[in-house]
Formats: sequence, structure tokens, C-alpha cells
Amino acid sequence: GYANNAFIIDKLKHSKALLVPSITYEGQPMTILEAFSTGTPVFASNIKNLDTIVKNGENGFLFDTHYIDYIFRAFEKFDDSERAEMYANARKEYEKKYSPQSNYRQLMSIYNSVIEGKEKVGEVVYSWFLLPPQYKYVLFKYFSGNEFPDYVFLSLT
Repeated sequence: GYANNAFIIDKLKHSKALLVPSITYEGQPMTILEAFSTGTPVFASNIKNLDTIVKNGENGFLFDTHYIDYIFRAFEKFDDSERAEMYANARKEYEKKYSPQSNYRQLMSIYNSVIEGKEKVGEVVYSWFLLPPQYKYVLFKYFSGNEFPDYVFLSLT
């Protein structure tokens, strides 16, 4: 159910870890980003995309959801000696990739690459005119190092 953001952040700040036991593909779960923003490590299913966000043993642990004992083993591995480092790594991951400042830099880099006509941005997948006709929107596909491509709509006026 719904909970306001301040309540969620407060609970995450006082949590040992966040458990994300998804069994199907997840895009980019806000719960993981919120956990990382507070320096809270994430225990997540070892499924596509979550395995690119959570780095096993660095900012959390990955486990196989088909075997419930894997979850318990992951929590057992999470002892006091590595906890402080994992908390710091979770926060660093957030600051590096997901903070508003980082997202702004990434977005500006994409815009600048398009403006400068650099090839690294990717291929134009589809373009069309929307109303009002003076605005042209282009969908760009680019790879940011993950297995799956990222897409961005740009307005070229």
C-alpha cells in the first residue's frame, strides 16, 4: 500500500537491508534506489536487470528465489565485519548513478552528444511529428553499459 516518502526513507535508514524477492523482470525499482540513497544494502533476486543494479557482495546480495535457503544464506553472510563497507558502497552507487545530480549530468551528456552529432548516442529508432507541428520528437536508442538498451525522447525544435 501507499506510504509517504519520508516514512519510507526513515524506515530504510534504520533497516539492516532491503529484501526484493521478485520472480519476474523488474525495470528500475524505486525501492532499490531509495534504499541506496540511505546507504541501505539490497538483497535481491538474481534475475535480469536486478543483477545489474545490485552488485553481489558489494552493495547487497543476489539470491536464487527457487531456493528459500539461499535467502537465509545471504543474510548469514551479512555479518558485522562487512556491513559498514556495504552500507558505504550502497550510498556510493546511488551518488554515482542515481542521484538527481548524476541523472542531470547523464541527461546533459546525451543532449550534448545529440547536438554535437556524436555517433556514440546510438541510432534513431523512430521519429515523427506531433501536434503542434513545430515540435519534432525523436526516440534515440543507446547503450549505457547494461545488457538492455536505454531509450530517450528528445525534442528537436
